[in-house]
Amino acid sequence: MSAFNERSLGIFEGRTEADVFSEYPAYRDDPSFNRFRADLHQKAPGGESLAEVTARASQGLMECLNQSSGTLLIVAHCQTIRCLLAEKLNVAMPEALQMKVPHAVPIVLIQAPENAWRHEA
Repeated sequence: MSAFNERSLGIFEGRTEADVFSEYPAYRDDPSFNRFRADLHQKAPGGESLAEVTARASQGLMECLNQSSGTLLIVAHCQTIRCLLAEKLNVAMPEALQMKVPHAVPIVLIQAPENAWRHEA
């Protein structure tokens, strides 16, 4: 399901940091652009902001929940997981971006009454 794809970096996809900053120095130097990796609303040209990733992944999660009658397994990439954790656990995005997301280790979220969520260790 594409809702859980990794964040798109648009025209920066697959390029080195040195190459990007050489061609687009504003994304290194200008505060209006240079926080695109960690800012909720800044984004690379043609890419997605963290807010857009959060909205996409959250909508996908809700669609899966609406079609399910039991436990779900969702496989996603690190930034997408962090965006979902930030939203569902009410964690500020700067803190969520620092979360360690281990490879191939389940992160269990439990939906509690009134659409509250909790993390189960």
